[in-house]
Amino acid sequence: MGLLPIAAGIALLAIGEIEGGLLLTAIGALVVFLGTAPWREYTIFDADGIHSHTTLRDIDAPWPDSRAAFVVRQAYGKYFNTAYVVAPSPVGSFKLGAPRVVGGFVGSIRAQAEAEVDEIWAWAVDRGYVRGAARHRVHKRRNKRGEGVPGHPVNSRGDVPVAEASGDVALRWQEPLVFSAWSGQRWEIIGHILGTLALGGGGVGYAFYALSRSGIDFVAGKLGFAIGLLMLIVAVRTLPDLLETARARLTVYAEGMDYFSGRHSFWIDWPTSCSSIFVAETEEYRRTVVEVRILAVAGLSVAVPGLRWVGGGDRALLAAAAAADSIWEMGAASGFAVDDGGYQPTADPEFERRRVAVARRIEYLSAQG
Repeated sequence: MGLLPIAAGIALLAIGEIEGGLLLTAIGALVVFLGTAPWREYTIFDADGIHSHTTLRDIDAPWPDSRAAFVVRQAYGKYFNTAYVVAPSPVGSFKLGAPRVVGGFVGSIRAQAEAEVDEIWAWAVDRGYVRGAARHRVHKRRNKRGEGVPGHPVNSRGDVPVAEASGDVALRWQEPLVFSAWSGQRWEIIGHILGTLALGGGGVGYAFYALSRSGIDFVAGKLGFAIGLLMLIVAVRTLPDLLETARARLTVYAEGMDYFSGRHSFWIDWPTSCSSIFVAETEEYRRTVVEVRILAVAGLSVAVPGLRWVGGGDRALLAAAAAADSIWEMGAASGFAVDDGGYQPTADPEFERRRVAVARRIEYLSAQG
C-alpha cells in the first residue's frame, strides 16, 4: 500500500508534476513507515530484567516481585481485538512491545495472553531471575471474624452460630442488609431502558412513515414496515430483561443470603471459605466490568446486585475487593460464616483462571498500599 503511491509519485516527478509527485511520495513513505514500524516492537526477557522496544521508546525494567505486577489489558478494534501486557518499571507502568495476541474472540485472546505471561513468569522463576517470588498464589482474604450473634438457631446446613454476642454487633443484625441492582446501577439501567423505548418507538414511527409514503402495496412500504416491526420486536424482547435486572437483589441475613434474580429466588448459605466471595472481571458490550460474585452451589456463582464497576481498572478492583471483604465480615460477625481454609473452584475453567488472575492482581495492589 505504501509502495504504490511512491511509484506513482516517481512517475509524476518524471513527467514534471513536482507537487503531485512529492505529495504521493510523502504519503507512500508515511504508509511504509507505519506498516514496518511494528516490526521493531519486541521484548527481551533475560537475567537482567525486561527490555521492551517499541516504535517510539526503549525501556529497561527489573523483574517485579510478583506475577501479579503484569496486567493483561483488552484493546477493541473494528475488525479484531488485541490483548496486550502492561508491566511496572521504576518510572511507571509501560506497555510491552510483546507478548501481544490478536484475534476475534475477547475471552480467548485474553486467555492466551495470560497463559503466555504465566509461561514467561514460570520460566524466570525456574532460572532464579525473580528472587522470593511464587509462581502462583491463590488470593485468600484474611478472616476478620468478629463476635457472633444469636440470629436464628440454625441455617439450612444445620449450622449454629459459633458464639453468642451482644451489644453493637447484635444491633447490626436487627435489620438485614439489602444489595439492590436498582440502587447500585440506577442510571445505567435507566439509560438502557430509555434506549430500548426509543428503539421500539422509533421502529413504530418508521413503520408508519414508510407506509404513509409508499403504501403497503409497494416494496418500499413493505420493507419499511418490516424494519420498524423488527425494531419493535427487539425492544419488546429486551425490555423485560432490563426490568428483571432492575428488580434483582441480595438480602443478607445473619444465617445466610436470599438471592432474587428478578424472576427466581433461592437461598445461599454462608460459604465455608472467604475466598468464595470474590471479585470477577468480565467483558460486556466491549467494556470491562468488575463485579462482586458469590459462589453458590456446584461451582456456579451469582453477581451481587449493585456491586458493579464499569470500565475496570485498579481502583475498581480494590473497591470491589473491599465490598467483598465487608460481606464476609458481616457473616463472620454473625457467627455463621467460618473460614475453613479451603478453596472451591468455579465450574468454568476459563472463568476460574480469570478469577485467580484477578485475585492475584488485587493481592499485589493491596501489598503496594
